Amino acid sequence: MNKLAYILAGVAVCAAFTSCEDDKEPVYKAPTTFTINEPALNNQYLATTDNMEDKSTFVITASQPDYGYSAICNYNVQVSLKPEFTEGEFVNLENQDVHNAKMSFRTYDLATSLCALLGVDSPEAWDAYVAAQEAAGQDPYMTKVYFRGICDIDGVAGSEIVSNNVVSYNKVQVQYAVPTAAWVYIAGHVSTLDGSAENNFLAPSAANAADYENFKLIEPVIGSKVFAGSFMLRAGNGDVQSSVDDCSQWRFFLELLGWDELSAQVGSDPANFFVLDITNDFVDGTFQGPAVNGQGNWGVWNAEATPMTMVLSTQSMQTWAKYGVWDVTLELGADGKTWQPVWNAE
Repeated sequence: MNKLAYILAGVAVCAAFTSCEDDKEPVYKAPTTFTINEPALNNQYLATTDNMEDKSTFVITASQPDYGYSAICNYNVQVSLKPEFTEGEFVNLENQDVHNAKMSFRTYDLATSLCALLGVDSPEAWDAYVAAQEAAGQDPYMTKVYFRGICDIDGVAGSEIVSNNVVSYNKVQVQYAVPTAAWVYIAGHVSTLDGSAENNFLAPSAANAADYENFKLIEPVIGSKVFAGSFMLRAGNGDVQSSVDDCSQWRFFLELLGWDELSAQVGSDPANFFVLDITNDFVDGTFQGPAVNGQGNWGVWNAEATPMTMVLSTQSMQTWAKYGVWDVTLELGADGKTWQPVWNAE
């Protein structure tokens, strides 16, 4: 066999081996190590905010645990005022881009976490904390904060691992920041239950913020990212469900940033002017379906003005609509993470 034939034979063997390797299913293994990186700016002053609308963030990075393959993981951290992370002395902080090992955390969430760790849940408790710190000769407005990472894979039992190391930011601003329920807005052919205000797709702008106070869905559980509210849907003009144009239509707005900012809108479809008619999709008076960032509307045809309770989860990007006026509470689903609405008669 000449030299060229040997070379070609070797290439064929390598190609076959590579092909076999590529055909193998990834094999999971439980990782034993997980590391987060000391922040480069950990000795600089880290400002927090008491304004829940403030989107400012800070960063902590990590390396992926060895799961045996390149897995899509969830990265988050726990926060403590002590490096030991004793049970009951730390809280969880949510990564804004959960699959990214370059973790981004809101400074507002950090501020509220510090208040929770300090036992501050009211203005009176805050005043007592400040007085105690000053009496002890301590600065009540700055502290060292410790972080450790958590990583897991959705749906894989036992995949959660806590980082082997702890890192810190050494000069973190402490301020009174106790969370209150967040909200989203509804725009569409809806009115308040008493009929005192109608929306009719009022422009979602700062200029109309006062009017949109009547069209809020509010968190039943603070921090759940699930919102609920009851509104009146208009009556259809015709005597049959002849057209989606005769439906009561609606979609949601996370912020009042106008019609063109897609990231602030949650609808039935990405496309503008799209209407998803769900009139016949209710089961026992309740509709449930997916939601997306987009300009599509949901629509329901009613023979007469009808009350409807709406629920939107930006945690799971799901929405519910149920005929009638309901007091909505929440419970965790079977996964222990995803909130589900519970419909309670008012």
